[in-house]
Amino acid sequence: MEILENIEIVDGYPALYLKKLETLIIADLHLGLEWAMTQEGIFIPTTQYQEIFKDLQYLLAEKQPRLLIINGDLKHEFSKATSQEWREVIDLLAYLDKNVEKTIVIRGNHDNFIRGFFKRYNNIDFIEPHLQLENYLLTHGHKEIEKEILENKKHDVIIVAHEHPAILLVDDLGAKIKTRAFLHGKTNQGKEIIVLPAFSPLATGIEINLVPQEELLSPILKEHVNIMQLEVYAIDKKTGTLKFPKLALWHGLTRL
Repeated sequence: MEILENIEIVDGYPALYLKKLETLIIADLHLGLEWAMTQEGIFIPTTQYQEIFKDLQYLLAEKQPRLLIINGDLKHEFSKATSQEWREVIDLLAYLDKNVEKTIVIRGNHDNFIRGFFKRYNNIDFIEPHLQLENYLLTHGHKEIEKEILENKKHDVIIVAHEHPAILLVDDLGAKIKTRAFLHGKTNQGKEIIVLPAFSPLATGIEINLVPQEELLSPILKEHVNIMQLEVYAIDKKTGTLKFPKLALWHGLTRL
């Protein structure tokens, strides 16, 4: 489904494709998340990486992008990489280095102690704090953007992540459905803004139709966007993409 001209959501997946630039964008993989969950007493099988890898293989085969951008939070643990993260990050980067013409990882707030991972690869770059790609500005979203960058006329579309947007719906019987979602609207400066959902199937995120703006995580969304004017695109790999009206029309409601 097309969000803007030359920008589309890929088949209900948490991935954005810039058609003109042949660029695929994902974010918030949070590799190694299962280990962190076990530290909190939540024990689940370590299957997230297999699902992420399978989804990414599909997307690369479907779109055959010249450029892949991971917009922050490749891994999960804030401190030094765990053994699970080492295995998964190295395996994924080795695959991307051989199968994608160019990959750029933009540093997110979880991407600590991994700069050294990238020295061994020829086709992968690790950058911070943002990427200017023609008229697109990409940044993870956990930090404030300087005013001069936010208002720069070189870009008219800002693509962020970090918030992990999702929506929660409840039917008349009380059954709940939570699904990841893209957000699209404008900043207070008149720029188009797109918020990416998490690529991680476990980090489904914040229920954007229930949470007040002041409780959001990203300073960009809290300070420079009226979230009530954002459109919501719910995604599901089986059913595709479903567009919802602006949040102002249904914020706080959970019924189908």
